[in-house]
Amino acid sequence: MIRPTESLALPDLSDFVRVDPDERKPLRAIVALKKAAYRGGLDEDAPEAYLKDTFYCFEHQRRQELNHASSIVFQEATNEFAGYCLVSLWEELPLIYDVAVHPDFRRHGLGRYMLRRAIGALEPFFPVIRLFVTAGNEAEHLYAGLGFLSGDEYAHLVYENDYEKERTT
Repeated sequence: MIRPTESLALPDLSDFVRVDPDERKPLRAIVALKKAAYRGGLDEDAPEAYLKDTFYCFEHQRRQELNHASSIVFQEATNEFAGYCLVSLWEELPLIYDVAVHPDFRRHGLGRYMLRRAIGALEPFFPVIRLFVTAGNEAEHLYAGLGFLSGDEYAHLVYENDYEKERTT
């Protein structure tokens, strides 16, 4: 799925969460949260696969703007790790590499918040942002509601705007 980047208003979740985009990412905590978030779903896998996959993402997240667009979210009152959104680079464009919300913190708008934050943070640097989703994943409606467009597995979207023209001249 793909959509243009743009500045977006963020809902005020300050009573509920603390977002630390540049905090050193707690690899083991992310893997544990991913295991809890994906349990029983289409993308459930072994913890070793989650560890390898998350480490791979960190290896491809070297640019500061990608790190800043990522989110590590904590519940403010208890300091519990509630969710994360990791942004990396794939084929020279940003990719929502992984986004997950702990089951105890779902239905509070955290996923929408983290995705909107990433879309807006990358607007000065990239014209589009992408993500991959397994067909049938219950988050598909969230992505579509945020303006991500899908196509069949072989679809190719060409997006040109003034940003790209200015960058190449």
